[in-house]
Amino acid sequence: MSINSEQLAADLNALRQIAAERWDEDPLPVGNDARLRLKADIQLHDLHRHISELDVDGYTVVAPGKAGPAELIDQLRNTVLSLAESKRTNTMGQSGLGQTLFHMLPEDPVFERAVM
Repeated sequence: MSINSEQLAADLNALRQIAAERWDEDPLPVGNDARLRLKADIQLHDLHRHISELDVDGYTVVAPGKAGPAELIDQLRNTVLSLAESKRTNTMGQSGLGQTLFHMLPEDPVFERAVM
């Protein structure tokens, strides 16, 4: 299989154009601007306690609705239940541990929203 260098160059240029447009829409701040934006986001979302807990304990628990919309929980639950029906996997016998679903991130955009 050979690489079409003209098509590759065209595809790369298209991707560069998309990246430039996204950068113009919302450039990532750097240096002091990044620090100020982060500080404002922490204040806006009242995350001081959670940052301290992460630093001291290594984890924190964020209340439903604070890290994302509360509807996301229902969307996640419904998607997992639907995939559990359609993607039968090892049910671990009669151990009572249920079934394991692997590689869920690409299965539905709701998982990407949950991670982000």
